[in-house]
Amino acid sequence: MRKKFFGVIFLIFTFLFINLSAQIEQQTKSSSNIEVETMKMGTLPVVAKVGKRNITYQDLFNRLWKTNGYQVLNQMVYEILIEEEAKNLNIKVDQKEMNERLEDFKKQFRDEQAYNLWLTQNSITEEDLKKQIEFHVLQEKLIIKAKKISVSEKEIKDFFESNKENLAVPEQIKCRHILVKTKEQADDILLSLRAGADFSVIAKAKSEDIATKEKGGDLGYITKGILLPELEEIVFKLKVGEITEPIKTNLGYHILKVEDKKGKIEAKFDKQIKEKISKFLFQQKISSQLPSYIEELKNKTEIIVY
Repeated sequence: MRKKFFGVIFLIFTFLFINLSAQIEQQTKSSSNIEVETMKMGTLPVVAKVGKRNITYQDLFNRLWKTNGYQVLNQMVYEILIEEEAKNLNIKVDQKEMNERLEDFKKQFRDEQAYNLWLTQNSITEEDLKKQIEFHVLQEKLIIKAKKISVSEKEIKDFFESNKENLAVPEQIKCRHILVKTKEQADDILLSLRAGADFSVIAKAKSEDIATKEKGGDLGYITKGILLPELEEIVFKLKVGEITEPIKTNLGYHILKVEDKKGKIEAKFDKQIKEKISKFLFQQKISSQLPSYIEELKNKTEIIVY
């Protein structure tokens, strides 16, 4: 739960920035391609033709501007304000910081495949992501320096005392899972398992759960709140090595096997937890200071919108 608690907070802060930046990056790339074509042709390009009617670059630009052009423009202004002020204060992001943040971000995903899927779904490359993280870190360092943000030992301790339960590592079980459509299929599989068949082999051969089938039904270590309620209620009561009866849900019939159990681990006020709390509190303070700080930068900078 400790990892999950801070992981969710990290994703909230990071995803908000990265998802918006991804949209802007995609639009910028598209606009750049059109501008190149304009230069080549020397005239206003036709970007599409439907029957006898043309859609020009201007038509497309007008529609995009009305849709979210002002939002994109504001974001671009915002990025320049941050970058220029950081340059004025000689604030930079080194490669070590970049690599650490990227690795921290990747830890939020189950595995490399899940991370790559996220990149694909957001239409960005890892290089795009690195640029966005670099800006995010630059922004943090700038606000911390400009606003003299700090986190005291007392603040860290108070947060720990108020959030002990959330910071604890709850009970976990390691289990495997098989999903089939009918009760008859589930009953046949259960007979085979009780006769000594290997659960992982059966899962690979017969399970219809695409997410775990190739891994032999392995769900890894999970906590309460992950499984469907009707599965969780039963499987967390099992002993190591025990297998459930077929359990019916709207997905079909499930059979689960518990392979290991880990009891709840209470949170300790050690170096690791102090660092995590400190980072979290820094993020809170940065987020609260950011809007007013951007207004300060706007007020001291000449910004002309045509």
